[in-house]
Amino acid sequence: MARKDDLEGLIRGAYKLIREYEEVEHLSDDPKERERARREMEGEWARIRKWLAEYLPLCKRLGEPPPDDIAQIAARFEGREGDSWLVAPRPCPDPGGGAGQPLPPNPFVPLTGRIGTPDQVFDREQEVDEALAFLRSGGSVAFIGPTGVGKSSLLTALMARVREELTWETVYLDLQIPANGDQFRAELCGRLGVPVCRGVDLQRALTGRRVLLCLDEVEKLSWDDEGFTFALRAELRGLAEGPEAPFKLALAARTPLDELFPDSPGRTSPLDSICLQVDVERWSEDTARRFLLDRLAGTNVCFTEGEIARLVTESGGHPMRLVQAAHRLYRERGGGAR
Repeated sequence: MARKDDLEGLIRGAYKLIREYEEVEHLSDDPKERERARREMEGEWARIRKWLAEYLPLCKRLGEPPPDDIAQIAARFEGREGDSWLVAPRPCPDPGGGAGQPLPPNPFVPLTGRIGTPDQVFDREQEVDEALAFLRSGGSVAFIGPTGVGKSSLLTALMARVREELTWETVYLDLQIPANGDQFRAELCGRLGVPVCRGVDLQRALTGRRVLLCLDEVEKLSWDDEGFTFALRAELRGLAEGPEAPFKLALAARTPLDELFPDSPGRTSPLDSICLQVDVERWSEDTARRFLLDRLAGTNVCFTEGEIARLVTESGGHPMRLVQAAHRLYRERGGGAR
């Protein structure tokens, strides 16, 4: 319920600002002030669009209709000219936003690594919904895709949903950090708040708890010479298998698990058979375009149609490359400002 309440507060706050900007647009005699109000309204509507995309499905899952005021805001949003106003860039005669105006913080972040704020994970609701359905059915999941498409960030979004909807604990471990299997075990037990232990002892220590264990950069679990052994992978499987298991797993990897962990002939691949694969693809041109406009909403900067087309084409739908290129272009608008 906390997430639903948060979204309602965000939507109401944005709509209150829209009403204030509408009053400025109607009453002001200053053309620049009216234009500024229109741009601010576009930014707030873009935010409402993003929040409604999460809020309305959440209401459906909870079986709770939106309050009347939120329903009215949603109806007004749907009454606008479809979604075309969101994907068509506004006129951009002055890409820099006006001489002398301070440049807002660069919205194209982070440049590398995992997004730590669930609200900033863009257009991955389908993948998160699919993963959550697997977890509800008693399975574990693996996000599989090339480097930089957002697998780590999907773990962020999934953990938030799991805490909200399943009320499980969540633990995130980046396997680039522990140097060997012993350090991994010590870090895992430390995050769980239990003494360093293994096997039955660890299972007993977690009695009555439900934990989603999110492991990033899972390729490292295949490094047998560093202590990430078959036995360790089999232990993780045992702790995650069955309806009463203390763990369920959410993994992020570049390579499908049956290829990553072929293990020895005649042995069951410990992780592949219990983790259902969710493919993480690069963005379509439309998604990449909407991402750029979403991030620019509420700033005093816009990209021209030609710049948007170039960024989308050159990134090839690769989210990390798109963010990095857009970050550079945004900095150029402010003469190198961060």
